[in-house]
Amino acid sequence: MSVDVLQSETQLALLKTKWSLIEDYRILYAQQPEGFAAKLADELSQLSKILGVLGRLDEAFAASQEAAALYQRVLEVSIVEEITDGELPQCTCDGAKNRSVENRHQECA
Repeated sequence: MSVDVLQSETQLALLKTKWSLIEDYRILYAQQPEGFAAKLADELSQLSKILGVLGRLDEAFAASQEAAALYQRVLEVSIVEEITDGELPQCTCDGAKNRSVENRHQECA
């Protein structure tokens, strides 16, 4: 058996395993979004890489887009949780004293 065939079979086996894992995380995410959004996003991101290597670019793009949307949701939730007094956190760098994070410049990003 050639190395290419073995590598391809390994990638397909990994893909099947990853799909199964993602389906499990989808179920958990449906039950508890805040607890499993980041993990599902991580798995989708990894799936995107595998699909890209296999040349399944449309599927890779779709998985990466879904992962990005989940990461965005995770970030929005954690930002909201950090803001307890109703004010946005303030930038602490010298170049942007008293500017809110939403208006920060490259040095603070």
